[in-house]
Amino acid sequence: MTKLLLALLGMLAMTAVAAADPAESTPTPRDEDTATLLSLGGTAASGLLVLGGSKLGNSGMVEVGLLSAFVTPSLGEMYSGQYLTLGTGLRLGGAAAAIAGFATVFCWEDCSQSQETTGGVLMIAGAAAYVGGTIYDIWNAHHVAREYNVHHFHVAPTVMQTPSGTTAGVGIGGSF
Repeated sequence: MTKLLLALLGMLAMTAVAAADPAESTPTPRDEDTATLLSLGGTAASGLLVLGGSKLGNSGMVEVGLLSAFVTPSLGEMYSGQYLTLGTGLRLGGAAAAIAGFATVFCWEDCSQSQETTGGVLMIAGAAAYVGGTIYDIWNAHHVAREYNVHHFHVAPTVMQTPSGTTAGVGIGGSF
């Protein structure tokens, strides 16, 4: 009898209570205003770093502001789970075009008028793409938050059986 009791206690000690994994918890809804404010605030912070660094003569601060400006307009979309955005692509492409244009305009040997014109067009197009990508990400942040909520949360009318009979109610479900 003692051996049986010890075996049962040993088996009981090795078991665990069934519970949901905390990593797979129910997703929380994303607030559209929060998403927009994250994008606006992040963009403003990057701009302030660039302006403040320029004013103080701190090139490191300017560099951090410029580098962070690639990411911060997308913070609202990242908040809603979208990490690669059209705006980020536009900013990266625009920066590449502007750098190529700058290199073309300021050539060191045998520069032609057409090279300078092409370089100027690339710089302007690159700057426009960069600004457009920033504006797009700020504008799109609340749309991405709304889409997140649509895909992760569902509210539907339902009929439920209660002890006193059938009644109408609201069922809430989610995608996990």
